[in-house]
Amino acid sequence: MKRNLEARLNTEIEGCTNWGQSSANSSQMSVQECESLYNSSKRRKRENRWRSSQSYIGNTTVIPPATIGQTLPEGPLMLDNVHYCLHCNAKKFKYESLHFCCCNGEVVIATNEFPDELCRLFISQEEDAKHFQQYSRMYNNLFAFSSIRGITDSTTYKGIYVFKMHGQIYHCVPDLLPNDNSPKYLQLYFYDGQHEVQNRVKCFPEVREDIIRILMKVTEKNPYARFFRSLKEIEIDENTQIVLNQTTVLDQRVYNAPLTDEVAVVWPDGVSSNEISTPHILVYWKSAQTHRIYHYYGCYNPLQYPLLFPHGECGWTQNFKKQIAVGNRQTHQVPDPVNSCTVHTVHDFLDEEALRAVRHRTRADKYVSPREYYAYKLQIRPHNMLLRAGRCFQQFVVDMYVKIQNTRLDYLRNNQDTIRFDLYQGILDSVTNGETDASKIGHVVILPPSFIGCPRDLRRRYLNAMALVQRYGKPDLFITMTCNANWPEIKAELQPGEKAQDRPDGVARIFRAKLLALKKQIMKKKVFGEVAAMINVVEFQKRGLPHAHFLIILKFDFKIRGPADYDKFVSAEILSLHNPLLRKVILTHMMHGPCGQLNPRCPFDENGWEKVSM
Repeated sequence: MKRNLEARLNTEIEGCTNWGQSSANSSQMSVQECESLYNSSKRRKRENRWRSSQSYIGNTTVIPPATIGQTLPEGPLMLDNVHYCLHCNAKKFKYESLHFCCCNGEVVIATNEFPDELCRLFISQEEDAKHFQQYSRMYNNLFAFSSIRGITDSTTYKGIYVFKMHGQIYHCVPDLLPNDNSPKYLQLYFYDGQHEVQNRVKCFPEVREDIIRILMKVTEKNPYARFFRSLKEIEIDENTQIVLNQTTVLDQRVYNAPLTDEVAVVWPDGVSSNEISTPHILVYWKSAQTHRIYHYYGCYNPLQYPLLFPHGECGWTQNFKKQIAVGNRQTHQVPDPVNSCTVHTVHDFLDEEALRAVRHRTRADKYVSPREYYAYKLQIRPHNMLLRAGRCFQQFVVDMYVKIQNTRLDYLRNNQDTIRFDLYQGILDSVTNGETDASKIGHVVILPPSFIGCPRDLRRRYLNAMALVQRYGKPDLFITMTCNANWPEIKAELQPGEKAQDRPDGVARIFRAKLLALKKQIMKKKVFGEVAAMINVVEFQKRGLPHAHFLIILKFDFKIRGPADYDKFVSAEILSLHNPLLRKVILTHMMHGPCGQLNPRCPFDENGWEKVSM
């Protein structure tokens, strides 16, 4: 190595005529002096290379035209006009694929009309309807047949209403008789049935008796409510058992409203429950066990959300077939490609489902996944009252997301052999991570990197980001994009009296469309110059609105090298009246309000110091 270095240095020195020393004495130089001369030569070459890429006019450096910042926009970036699906009539925003709503006509779900009185409570601006809309989640839980068990949080502090869930979530059905003479959930329908209204009013102090009577009339069409109210006419003792059917409708493509005798029956004494031919849930009068409603049961939705499914409509179930002509061909029993290890991001997940339309028919192509099912249900269509439920809709969306995640986890749990094929074994992971305790080695379930948010997925993303920095250098720009609830596209989807917090589906879809539009501006239109690499992450604020962070690495010829160059892209000043729109945006979102005596509630004084209460 030393000889090679001296040879390269001698080569560099031979081409120089005046180094301050004669060439005859160059062979007698020390290695340290040779290295110093070699480094200075390399530095001069880099400087000359950089100067050659610039154009000089006097003392002013002219940056290549592609990197010159454009004029400030006069208005916000508006999305193109929406279009509608030809198969299911769903509204589609920019950059949404054909398979986003109904898989290009393959998913068909029958829907039922909401009762007129319930529609009035959801969309009207009358006094009782406004009260119902504010407490819609509370009224739904008051008439629910099952309960949600888990860590939930629905508090609001200095922000918009956000419903959050943590950890494992369970849906459970209580026993037929209460333990403390305080009925709840399905018990309210038949226990002390003559005083049903009074019993419901006692559950929550915020509810109103007149609205409870309206909802009791609405639930008369619900088959579950009719069945449990019919129990008032029989005597319930320790031998009473009821059987709830797990899946009430055989084909949701043509019919989705079950009958009363299809949802539940009273099981006669002396007959074993093993004689029931259909999957069922057996509920006793009193027992120490929990009657759990699993996420893959068809009754999962109607038992928990009677106001969103007023006719007891069945939810997603396994083996729910798509509307496709399979013919006489047999579907191959192969793993679902979407649930396998081939997807790594949310976009890969959506693209993989879109690609299944052109692949050979498999079992996964024949049946509707839970994501496809609820993507169909949550589309913007005329008279889709599911989207008008306010805070109850927020709970439903979060709950269904948990169901989708549980379904993916079930697949991973039951297909560990397939997953281990392209993953490290548990002991290799433990050795790599430095684990020394043998009792902690060997996990029961391995989550592949395709499961978004798992440790392997986060580690892979981190290593990819570090590899880009190692290859292309440190980032040049850090850009933050925030979601604005006052965007015209969001306001256009709100009904009178609605707020952006009531439509998390529309906020997320419009934000995604604008996020992709910003990427297109950066990568294709090159508003900052040619990009060597770009990394972005989407986060959700505590107040529910999403925002994105970008790290952009520009190519060498488009680097920003001085304050004058940064002024081409960054404006840290209050604009003049010649651009009133951007001036208003800056004053609204980027300027703090008055402090001191002008605003006693401001947490800072006129000197910028935080107030401290003694």
